[in-house]
Amino acid sequence: MSGLLSWLLLAIVPQEHVLVDRCDRIEINHVCHVVVEPHMQPRVEVVIDQLIFWQWSPSRRDWVVIDWRTVKQAGIPAAGVARWIDPDGAFREVRATCVVESWTSQDREVDNRQVIPHPQRRKLSAIHVHTEN
Repeated sequence: MSGLLSWLLLAIVPQEHVLVDRCDRIEINHVCHVVVEPHMQPRVEVVIDQLIFWQWSPSRRDWVVIDWRTVKQAGIPAAGVARWIDPDGAFREVRATCVVESWTSQDREVDNRQVIPHPQRRKLSAIHVHTEN
């Protein structure tokens, strides 16, 4: 429901007030682990549902993470576009060439920190606060 509300609000917000970013791929990643209890069938539990924003790096010949958000915060992308309202009130839109979905036992965003450390990531556009003098 909150995803629908975000889409509706973003539809009426003037485009100049929306932070727009682009990436090559948005991954809807479900990090899971197997729970084994005595006398019970093993079951899979989701640890985190996240959107990972990827960019292909020709120089590294590898995918690098730009940034990420939880699905709870950003919702599920539709037609290659993720739209949401950041906790600080910024309206965001990320456009991608493709969207993929994965179920993994490892956190792919954390693993990618070995390729490019978190402080060196491009990240989504920063929010600029304008003050009146």
